Amino acid sequence: MTTTEHRPAVTNGAFRTPAPGRKLEYKIGPGAEKAMYVLADASQTNRRLTVTLHELEPGEESGMHMHTLEDEGFFVLEGNVTFFMPHDDCVIQAGPGEFVWHPVGRAHSFTAGDKPVKILQYLVPGTELVPGFFQEAAELELDTPEQMTALAEKSFRDYGVRIYGPDGPPPSTRTAAARGPVTPDARLLMPDESDRMVNAPFKSDASAKYTMNIDRNMMTDVELKFHAWGHQTGDLFEMIEVAWTKPDIVYPHVHTLEEEGFYVLEGEFTLYVSEPDGITKQVGHPGDFIWGPRDLPHFYHITGAQGARVLTCLVPGGSGFIKYFYGIAVEGRGSDLSTDEKFAEFAEWSAKTSGQFFLPPGEWPGDIPAPGVPVAEPS
Repeated sequence: MTTTEHRPAVTNGAFRTPAPGRKLEYKIGPGAEKAMYVLADASQTNRRLTVTLHELEPGEESGMHMHTLEDEGFFVLEGNVTFFMPHDDCVIQAGPGEFVWHPVGRAHSFTAGDKPVKILQYLVPGTELVPGFFQEAAELELDTPEQMTALAEKSFRDYGVRIYGPDGPPPSTRTAAARGPVTPDARLLMPDESDRMVNAPFKSDASAKYTMNIDRNMMTDVELKFHAWGHQTGDLFEMIEVAWTKPDIVYPHVHTLEEEGFYVLEGEFTLYVSEPDGITKQVGHPGDFIWGPRDLPHFYHITGAQGARVLTCLVPGGSGFIKYFYGIAVEGRGSDLSTDEKFAEFAEWSAKTSGQFFLPPGEWPGDIPAPGVPVAEPS
Protein backbone atom coordinates (compact mmCIF):
# COMPACT_ATOMS: atom_id res chain seq x y z
CA MET A 1 0.00 0.00 0.00
CA THR A 2 1.31 3.46 -0.86
CA THR A 3 0.74 6.88 0.64
CA THR A 4 0.79 9.72 -1.87
CA GLU A 5 1.55 13.31 -0.86
CA HIS A 6 1.47 15.12 -4.22
CA ARG A 7 1.75 13.87 -7.80
CA PRO A 8 1.66 16.86 -10.14
CA ALA A 9 2.18 14.80 -13.29
CA VAL A 10 -0.90 12.65 -12.67
CA THR A 11 -3.98 13.88 -14.50
CA ASN A 12 -6.61 12.70 -12.05
CA GLY A 13 -5.41 10.37 -9.28
CA ALA A 14 -6.11 10.46 -5.57
CA PHE A 15 -3.79 12.78 -3.66
CA ARG A 16 -3.37 14.63 -0.37
CA THR A 17 -1.99 18.13 0.03
CA PRO A 18 -0.77 18.67 3.60
CA ALA A 19 -1.81 21.82 5.47
CA PRO A 20 -1.64 24.66 4.79
CA GLY A 21 -0.95 23.90 1.11
CA ARG A 22 1.85 24.73 -1.32
CA LYS A 23 2.94 28.30 -0.61
CA LEU A 24 2.68 30.64 -3.59
CA GLU A 25 4.12 34.13 -3.11
CA TYR A 26 2.83 36.86 -5.39
CA LYS A 27 2.54 40.59 -5.87
CA ILE A 28 -0.18 42.28 -7.92
CA GLY A 29 0.52 45.89 -7.03
CA PRO A 30 2.83 48.22 -5.11
CA GLY A 31 3.59 47.07 -1.60
CA ALA A 32 4.65 43.94 0.21
CA GLU A 33 4.44 40.48 -1.28
CA LYS A 34 1.47 38.30 -0.40
CA ALA A 35 1.12 34.53 -0.19
CA MET A 36 -1.64 32.06 -0.89
CA TYR A 37 -1.59 28.33 -0.30
CA VAL A 38 -2.53 26.00 -3.15
CA LEU A 39 -4.40 22.89 -2.02
CA ALA A 40 -5.33 21.61 -5.49
CA ASP A 41 -4.65 22.92 -8.98
CA ALA A 42 -5.99 22.11 -12.43
CA SER A 43 -3.13 19.74 -13.27
CA GLN A 44 -4.14 17.48 -10.37
CA THR A 45 -7.92 17.44 -10.81
CA ASN A 46 -8.34 16.90 -14.56
CA ARG A 47 -9.10 20.65 -14.76
CA ARG A 48 -12.23 20.19 -12.66
CA LEU A 49 -11.23 22.42 -9.77
CA THR A 50 -8.66 24.68 -8.12
CA VAL A 51 -8.63 25.14 -4.33
CA THR A 52 -6.59 27.77 -2.48
CA LEU A 53 -6.32 29.10 1.07
CA HIS A 54 -6.03 32.86 1.58
CA GLU A 55 -5.08 34.75 4.73
CA LEU A 56 -6.25 38.38 4.84
CA GLU A 57 -5.23 41.16 7.19
CA PRO A 58 -7.98 43.19 8.90
CA GLY A 59 -9.56 45.52 6.36
CA GLU A 60 -7.67 44.00 3.41
CA GLU A 61 -9.44 44.31 0.05
CA SER A 62 -9.20 42.06 -2.99
CA GLY A 63 -9.86 44.80 -5.52
CA MET A 64 -12.75 44.77 -7.98
CA HIS A 65 -12.34 42.17 -10.74
CA MET A 66 -14.28 39.72 -12.89
CA HIS A 67 -13.58 36.12 -13.88
CA THR A 68 -14.72 35.20 -17.38
CA LEU A 69 -13.65 31.54 -17.14
CA GLU A 70 -14.31 30.40 -13.57
CA ASP A 71 -17.20 30.41 -11.13
CA GLU A 72 -16.09 30.90 -7.52
CA GLY A 73 -17.03 29.60 -4.12
CA PHE A 74 -15.65 30.84 -0.80
CA PHE A 75 -15.78 29.09 2.57
CA VAL A 76 -14.91 31.28 5.55
CA LEU A 77 -12.73 29.52 8.11
CA GLU A 78 -11.95 32.48 10.39
CA GLY A 79 -13.03 36.10 10.60
CA ASN A 80 -15.72 37.98 8.70
CA VAL A 81 -15.79 38.95 5.03
CA THR A 82 -18.00 41.29 3.02
CA PHE A 83 -18.54 40.38 -0.64
CA PHE A 84 -19.50 43.17 -3.05
CA MET A 85 -21.25 42.06 -6.26
CA PRO A 86 -22.29 45.19 -8.18
CA HIS A 87 -23.42 43.31 -11.29
CA ASP A 88 -25.92 41.48 -9.08
CA ASP A 89 -26.84 44.53 -6.96
CA CYS A 90 -25.82 42.38 -4.03
CA VAL A 91 -23.71 42.62 -0.86
CA ILE A 92 -23.20 39.47 1.22
CA GLN A 93 -21.61 39.34 4.66
CA ALA A 94 -20.22 35.97 5.73
CA GLY A 95 -18.62 34.62 8.88
CA PRO A 96 -16.98 31.39 10.05
CA GLY A 97 -18.58 28.25 8.67
CA GLU A 98 -20.48 30.01 5.88
CA PHE A 99 -20.12 29.45 2.14
CA VAL A 100 -20.63 32.12 -0.54
CA TRP A 101 -21.10 31.44 -4.25
CA HIS A 102 -20.26 33.93 -6.99
CA PRO A 103 -21.02 33.13 -10.65
CA VAL A 104 -18.74 33.67 -13.62
CA GLY A 105 -18.84 36.86 -15.69
CA ARG A 106 -19.84 39.30 -12.94
CA ALA A 107 -17.68 41.86 -11.18
CA HIS A 108 -16.99 41.39 -7.50
CA SER A 109 -14.60 42.13 -4.66
CA PHE A 110 -14.30 41.18 -1.02
CA THR A 111 -13.05 42.94 2.11
CA ALA A 112 -11.90 41.45 5.41
CA GLY A 113 -13.53 42.61 8.62
CA ASP A 114 -11.75 44.00 11.67
CA LYS A 115 -9.99 40.70 12.45
CA PRO A 116 -7.68 38.45 10.40
CA VAL A 117 -9.44 36.20 7.90
CA LYS A 118 -8.79 32.69 6.62
CA ILE A 119 -10.84 31.72 3.61
CA LEU A 120 -10.94 28.83 1.15
CA GLN A 121 -11.44 29.69 -2.51
CA TYR A 122 -12.86 27.16 -4.99
CA LEU A 123 -12.47 27.92 -8.72
CA VAL A 124 -14.67 25.92 -11.10
CA PRO A 125 -13.35 24.72 -13.48
CA GLY A 126 -9.66 24.54 -12.70
CA THR A 127 -7.64 26.73 -15.10
CA GLU A 128 -4.11 28.05 -15.46
CA LEU A 129 -4.97 31.12 -13.35
CA VAL A 130 -3.50 29.44 -10.27
CA PRO A 131 -0.57 29.23 -10.16
CA GLY A 132 0.18 30.68 -13.63
CA PHE A 133 -0.93 34.31 -13.33
CA PHE A 134 0.42 34.77 -9.81
CA GLN A 135 3.80 33.26 -10.66
CA GLU A 136 4.14 35.59 -13.63
CA ALA A 137 2.96 38.65 -11.69
CA ALA A 138 5.54 37.98 -8.96
CA GLU A 139 8.32 38.53 -11.50
CA LEU A 140 7.04 41.88 -12.80
CA GLU A 141 7.78 45.43 -11.70
CA LEU A 142 4.47 46.91 -10.56
CA ASP A 143 5.38 50.33 -9.20
CA THR A 144 3.84 52.67 -11.79
CA PRO A 145 0.33 53.16 -13.23
CA GLU A 146 1.64 52.08 -16.65
CA GLN A 147 2.97 48.83 -15.22
CA MET A 148 -0.34 48.16 -13.47
CA THR A 149 -2.20 48.80 -16.74
CA ALA A 150 0.06 46.30 -18.48
CA LEU A 151 -0.67 43.75 -15.73
CA ALA A 152 -4.43 44.26 -16.13
CA GLU A 153 -4.14 43.74 -19.89
CA LYS A 154 -2.11 40.58 -19.38
CA SER A 155 -4.55 39.29 -16.76
CA PHE A 156 -7.47 39.45 -19.19
CA ARG A 157 -5.57 38.43 -22.33
CA ASP A 158 -3.88 35.36 -20.83
CA TYR A 159 -6.17 34.33 -17.96
CA GLY A 160 -9.61 35.82 -18.61
CA VAL A 161 -9.68 37.99 -15.47
CA ARG A 162 -10.57 41.68 -15.80
CA ILE A 163 -9.01 43.94 -13.17
CA TYR A 164 -10.88 47.21 -12.68
CA GLY A 165 -9.40 50.54 -11.67
CA PRO A 166 -10.76 53.27 -9.37
CA ASP A 167 -13.75 53.90 -11.63
CA GLY A 168 -14.99 50.36 -11.07
CA PRO A 169 -16.69 48.05 -13.57
CA PRO A 170 -19.05 49.15 -16.33
CA PRO A 171 -22.76 48.34 -15.95
CA SER A 172 -23.76 44.73 -16.42
CA THR A 173 -24.93 43.69 -19.88
CA ARG A 174 -27.02 40.86 -18.44
CA THR A 175 -30.78 41.18 -18.55
CA ALA A 176 -32.28 42.26 -15.24
CA ALA A 177 -34.12 38.94 -14.85
CA ALA A 178 -30.78 37.09 -14.88
CA ARG A 179 -29.10 39.27 -12.25
CA GLY A 180 -29.07 39.01 -8.50
CA PRO A 181 -29.82 36.25 -6.00
CA VAL A 182 -33.02 34.21 -6.06
CA THR A 183 -34.18 35.67 -2.72
CA PRO A 184 -33.58 39.16 -1.28
CA ASP A 185 -31.44 37.72 1.53
CA ALA A 186 -29.41 35.59 -0.94
CA ARG A 187 -29.88 32.44 1.10
CA LEU A 188 -29.27 28.85 0.12
CA LEU A 189 -32.52 27.16 -0.90
CA MET A 190 -33.28 23.52 -0.15
CA PRO A 191 -34.73 21.30 -2.90
CA ASP A 192 -38.27 21.60 -1.56
CA GLU A 193 -38.00 25.41 -1.69
CA SER A 194 -37.05 25.83 -5.33
CA ASP A 195 -38.03 24.33 -8.67
CA ARG A 196 -35.70 26.65 -10.61
CA MET A 197 -32.28 25.96 -12.08
CA VAL A 198 -30.11 29.07 -11.74
CA ASN A 199 -26.52 30.19 -11.33
CA ALA A 200 -26.88 32.99 -8.81
CA PRO A 201 -25.13 34.35 -5.70
CA PHE A 202 -26.07 32.86 -2.34
CA LYS A 203 -24.79 32.23 1.17
CA SER A 204 -25.21 29.05 3.21
CA ASP A 205 -26.59 28.95 6.74
CA ALA A 206 -24.01 27.55 9.18
CA SER A 207 -26.70 27.05 11.83
CA ALA A 208 -28.87 24.70 9.73
CA LYS A 209 -27.99 21.17 10.87
CA TYR A 210 -29.36 17.71 10.12
CA THR A 211 -28.63 14.25 11.51
CA MET A 212 -27.87 11.16 9.44
CA ASN A 213 -28.19 7.54 10.52
CA ILE A 214 -27.53 4.65 8.16
CA ASP A 215 -28.11 1.20 9.59
CA ARG A 216 -25.45 -1.53 9.74
CA ASN A 217 -23.02 0.87 11.44
CA MET A 218 -22.31 2.82 8.25
CA MET A 219 -23.12 6.25 9.72
CA THR A 220 -24.35 6.83 13.26
CA ASP A 221 -25.55 10.20 14.62
CA VAL A 222 -23.59 12.04 11.94
CA GLU A 223 -24.17 15.81 11.69
CA LEU A 224 -24.75 17.25 8.23
CA LYS A 225 -24.83 20.79 6.84
CA PHE A 226 -25.69 21.72 3.25
CA HIS A 227 -23.56 24.57 1.86
CA ALA A 228 -24.19 24.49 -1.90
CA TRP A 229 -26.81 22.84 -4.11
CA GLY A 230 -26.54 22.30 -7.85
CA HIS A 231 -29.84 24.06 -8.53
CA GLN A 232 -28.20 27.37 -7.46
CA THR A 233 -24.77 26.83 -9.08
CA GLY A 234 -25.94 25.84 -12.54
CA ASP A 235 -25.12 22.20 -11.65
CA LEU A 236 -21.43 23.11 -11.45
CA PHE A 237 -20.65 22.59 -7.78
CA GLU A 238 -22.09 21.26 -4.53
CA MET A 239 -20.81 21.22 -0.96
CA ILE A 240 -21.70 19.54 2.31
CA GLU A 241 -20.10 19.53 5.74
CA VAL A 242 -20.13 16.23 7.63
CA ALA A 243 -19.21 15.77 11.30
CA TRP A 244 -18.62 12.46 13.05
CA THR A 245 -18.30 12.43 16.85
CA LYS A 246 -16.60 9.03 17.01
CA PRO A 247 -14.77 6.56 14.75
CA ASP A 248 -16.96 5.46 11.86
CA ILE A 249 -16.76 4.07 8.35
CA VAL A 250 -18.43 4.53 4.97
CA TYR A 251 -18.15 1.24 3.13
CA PRO A 252 -16.74 0.77 -0.40
CA HIS A 253 -18.66 2.47 -3.17
CA VAL A 254 -18.02 4.21 -6.47
CA HIS A 255 -19.20 7.56 -7.83
CA THR A 256 -19.93 7.49 -11.54
CA LEU A 257 -20.89 11.15 -11.95
CA GLU A 258 -18.73 13.42 -9.79
CA GLU A 259 -15.29 13.91 -8.27
CA GLU A 260 -14.92 14.61 -4.54
CA GLY A 261 -12.66 17.01 -2.70
CA PHE A 262 -12.29 16.73 1.08
CA TYR A 263 -10.97 19.52 3.31
CA VAL A 264 -10.41 18.28 6.86
CA LEU A 265 -11.64 20.78 9.45
CA GLU A 266 -11.18 18.62 12.57
CA GLY A 267 -10.04 15.13 13.53
CA GLU A 268 -8.56 12.45 11.30
CA PHE A 269 -10.09 11.27 8.02
CA THR A 270 -8.61 8.41 6.00
CA LEU A 271 -9.50 7.74 2.36
CA TYR A 272 -8.71 4.43 0.64
CA VAL A 273 -8.95 4.36 -3.16
CA SER A 274 -8.63 1.34 -5.44
CA GLU A 275 -6.54 2.73 -8.30
CA PRO A 276 -5.13 0.87 -11.33
CA ASP A 277 -1.76 0.39 -9.59
CA GLY A 278 -3.21 -0.70 -6.25
CA ILE A 279 -4.85 0.74 -3.16
CA THR A 280 -3.73 4.23 -2.15
CA LYS A 281 -4.20 5.58 1.35
CA GLN A 282 -4.59 9.27 2.16
CA VAL A 283 -4.64 10.21 5.86
CA GLY A 284 -6.03 13.70 6.40
CA HIS A 285 -5.58 15.99 9.40
CA PRO A 286 -6.90 19.53 9.99
CA GLY A 287 -6.06 21.78 7.04
CA ASP A 288 -5.27 18.91 4.66
CA PHE A 289 -7.02 18.55 1.30
CA ILE A 290 -7.73 15.13 -0.23
CA TRP A 291 -8.94 14.44 -3.77
CA GLY A 292 -11.06 11.43 -4.72
CA PRO A 293 -11.56 10.87 -8.48
CA ARG A 294 -14.81 9.49 -9.83
CA ASP A 295 -15.15 5.94 -11.19
CA LEU A 296 -12.62 4.60 -8.68
CA PRO A 297 -13.92 2.40 -5.84
CA HIS A 298 -13.12 3.91 -2.45
CA PHE A 299 -14.14 4.09 1.16
CA TYR A 300 -13.36 6.44 4.00
CA HIS A 301 -12.60 5.56 7.56
CA ILE A 302 -13.03 8.06 10.40
CA THR A 303 -9.88 7.17 12.31
CA GLY A 304 -9.79 10.07 14.78
CA ALA A 305 -10.62 9.05 18.36
CA GLN A 306 -13.05 11.98 18.61
CA GLY A 307 -14.31 11.62 15.05
CA ALA A 308 -13.78 14.18 12.30
CA ARG A 309 -15.39 17.16 10.60
CA VAL A 310 -14.91 17.32 6.84
CA LEU A 311 -15.92 19.80 4.14
CA THR A 312 -16.78 17.85 0.99
CA CYS A 313 -17.16 19.44 -2.44
CA LEU A 314 -18.59 17.68 -5.48
CA VAL A 315 -17.80 18.60 -9.09
CA PRO A 316 -19.83 18.74 -11.15
CA GLY A 317 -22.85 19.46 -8.98
CA GLY A 318 -26.41 18.46 -9.66
CA SER A 319 -25.65 14.77 -10.15
CA GLY A 320 -27.99 13.84 -7.33
CA PHE A 321 -25.37 12.87 -4.79
CA ILE A 322 -26.31 15.38 -2.12
CA LYS A 323 -29.95 14.51 -2.78
CA TYR A 324 -28.83 11.11 -1.52
CA PHE A 325 -27.72 12.77 1.73
CA TYR A 326 -30.93 14.79 1.79
CA GLY A 327 -32.93 11.57 1.53
CA ILE A 328 -31.05 10.08 4.47
CA ALA A 329 -31.05 13.16 6.71
CA VAL A 330 -34.51 14.56 5.93
CA GLU A 331 -36.51 11.56 4.72
CA GLY A 332 -34.91 8.91 6.94
CA ARG A 333 -33.81 6.60 4.15
CA GLY A 334 -31.35 3.89 5.15
CA SER A 335 -32.23 4.01 8.84
CA ASP A 336 -33.58 0.44 8.76
CA LEU A 337 -31.44 -2.05 6.82
CA SER A 338 -32.28 -5.00 9.05
CA THR A 339 -32.83 -7.40 6.16
CA ASP A 340 -31.00 -8.07 2.91
CA GLU A 341 -34.13 -7.02 1.04
CA LYS A 342 -34.16 -3.61 2.73
CA PHE A 343 -30.46 -3.15 2.03
CA ALA A 344 -31.00 -4.05 -1.64
CA GLU A 345 -33.83 -1.49 -1.85
CA PHE A 346 -31.59 1.16 -0.29
CA ALA A 347 -28.73 0.36 -2.67
CA GLU A 348 -31.08 0.54 -5.67
CA TRP A 349 -32.46 3.90 -4.49
CA SER A 350 -28.89 5.17 -4.01
CA ALA A 351 -27.90 4.21 -7.55
CA LYS A 352 -31.02 5.77 -9.10
CA THR A 353 -30.75 8.96 -7.05
CA SER A 354 -27.04 9.65 -7.22
CA GLY A 355 -25.23 7.32 -9.61
CA GLN A 356 -23.43 5.92 -6.57
CA PHE A 357 -23.01 2.16 -6.37
CA PHE A 358 -22.05 0.08 -3.33
CA LEU A 359 -19.55 -2.68 -4.00
CA PRO A 360 -20.94 -6.19 -3.48
CA PRO A 361 -19.24 -8.29 -0.77
CA GLY A 362 -15.83 -9.50 -1.85
CA GLU A 363 -15.25 -6.94 -4.63
CA TRP A 364 -13.02 -4.60 -2.60
CA PRO A 365 -9.44 -5.82 -3.19
CA GLY A 366 -8.35 -5.50 0.44
CA ASP A 367 -9.45 -5.53 4.06
CA ILE A 368 -12.39 -3.48 5.31
CA PRO A 369 -12.19 -2.57 9.01
CA ALA A 370 -14.82 -2.20 11.65
CA PRO A 371 -15.25 1.41 12.83
CA GLY A 372 -12.23 2.50 14.86
CA VAL A 373 -10.14 -0.53 13.88
CA PRO A 374 -6.99 0.07 11.77
CA VAL A 375 -6.86 -1.37 8.27
CA ALA A 376 -4.28 -4.14 7.93
CA GLU A 377 -1.49 -3.20 5.55
CA PRO A 378 -1.27 -5.80 2.75
CA SER A 379 1.97 -7.72 2.57
